[in-house]
Amino acid sequence: MWKINTLKKFILLAFASLSIISCRKDEENEEIQPSLVGTWKWTKTLILSGKDNLVISSTPILNSECSSKNQYIFTDDQKFDFTHFASVNNVCEQSGRFSGEYSYDENKKLLTATQYINLTYIPLSYYLNSFTINEIQIISEEKSDYNNDGINDKLITVLTK
Repeated sequence: MWKINTLKKFILLAFASLSIISCRKDEENEEIQPSLVGTWKWTKTLILSGKDNLVISSTPILNSECSSKNQYIFTDDQKFDFTHFASVNNVCEQSGRFSGEYSYDENKKLLTATQYINLTYIPLSYYLNSFTINEIQIISEEKSDYNNDGINDKLITVLTK
C-alpha cells in the first residue's frame, strides 16, 4: 500500500512539474506584439539603398530642448496627434499640429492617418519599413537617388518610444 501511495505521489509530482515547465515555455515563446499606442519621438533619419536596402546614411535628430518637444501620439481609440516645434530666432515655437484618426493594416504594413482640415478629410498613407515594440520606421514618399546609382533610394523617418 505504501508503494502505491508513493507511486501516486511521484506520478502527480511528475505531471505537476511538466505542466509548470510547459506553461513556462508557452510564456517564453509568446511574442509581445508591437502597438502604435503611445507617445513616439523622432530620433533619426535613415537613407536606404533602393538596390539592396543597405543603410547609406543615418542622421540622428539632435535632442535639443526644442526638438525634444516634437511628439507623435497614437491612442487606443484610433486617434493621433502630431505636434512639431521649431526654433525661430532662438525661441522654441510650435510649428505644426496635426490630429485625426488612424488605422494600421498589419499585412500591408500600411499606416493611414486621416486629418480633418478645412471641412475636408485628407488621408495620408505611409508604408512601414519596420515596426517593433519600441521603434517605427516610416518610409517617405520622397523619391531621390541619394547614392547616384540610378535607383531611387528610401528616406526613412525613425520614431522611438
